[in-house]
Amino acid sequence: MRRTLIVLAATLLLGVGSPPVGAQELVVGYNVIAATVAQLWVTHGAGVFQRHGLKVNLVFVQGGTRTTQALLAGDLAVAHVASPSVITSVAQGAQVVFITGMYRTLPYVIYGAAGVAGPAQLRGKQVGITSFGDLSEFGMRYGLRVLGLDPDKDVTIVQVGGVPLRLAALQTGRIGAAVLIPPFTLMARKLGLPLLVDLIGKVEFAGSAHAVRRADLARRRDTFQRFVDAVIEGNRYFKARKQESVQIMARYLRGADSESLEESYEAYAKRIMADPPLPSPTAFQNAIDYVARDFPQAARLRPADLFDSSLVEAALTRLQPMR
Repeated sequence: MRRTLIVLAATLLLGVGSPPVGAQELVVGYNVIAATVAQLWVTHGAGVFQRHGLKVNLVFVQGGTRTTQALLAGDLAVAHVASPSVITSVAQGAQVVFITGMYRTLPYVIYGAAGVAGPAQLRGKQVGITSFGDLSEFGMRYGLRVLGLDPDKDVTIVQVGGVPLRLAALQTGRIGAAVLIPPFTLMARKLGLPLLVDLIGKVEFAGSAHAVRRADLARRRDTFQRFVDAVIEGNRYFKARKQESVQIMARYLRGADSESLEESYEAYAKRIMADPPLPSPTAFQNAIDYVARDFPQAARLRPADLFDSSLVEAALTRLQPMR
């Protein structure tokens, strides 16, 4: 069934030279073209994987569920994907595990429409998310509680679609509030929309990280150790080399202006990306609880069923701080 479950988009080899002779090959898939993937792009574009003896091919796959399916089918060696689709698969018996914890917080900021400056003005209005069951719904519900509102009684949660559609609905006043992510936060500020609650750092949640098949991890442990070593070095490069990192991001985020790239970099490099990328039991437990609302089988899982932190721990004992 390989290659039949899903069609993989073209491999992106932007600005990367030839890998060393004898390099270990890895196909690494990611599920969204957004700043969420910036660290992976930068690690690749800066040649960090090559320095660790890896030939990494980056492949875009539409959506988290499809990316997880591609991993299970063997089309990918590593999936850069958020935890919910993997949790659902593991609850059904899939032998998949996260080897990093790249993002341990929600990347969301909730903005109000013009005139909605706080919970009093928001009460009774519609609030926008991507779709029911989506992580944006979790973020909205959490944010509403921070504001002292009951998500099921004080507002009506409606499906609006992607972030550009939610921002447009805010601008027209069709909804009273929406969950946004960088760089759309910059656009909201330029429109003069009121910030209601910034969720970044407010709650631990297992966001995008690197998942592999357990059998592959046992069989190719040295290769995956090199991958994690490179990820950690890439994190440090991303945080320390702003200009170079933004230039690499621009190759993928085509059409993004300099201000948007700056907004995305500042958010992900300084506030959202975990450094070091150790998986967090609390973040994974919150993700399990979120998935279990609609998929009760997930409730039996423990955080330890979902991640293996040994590769990150081993890397941290050997890698020197970047100078």
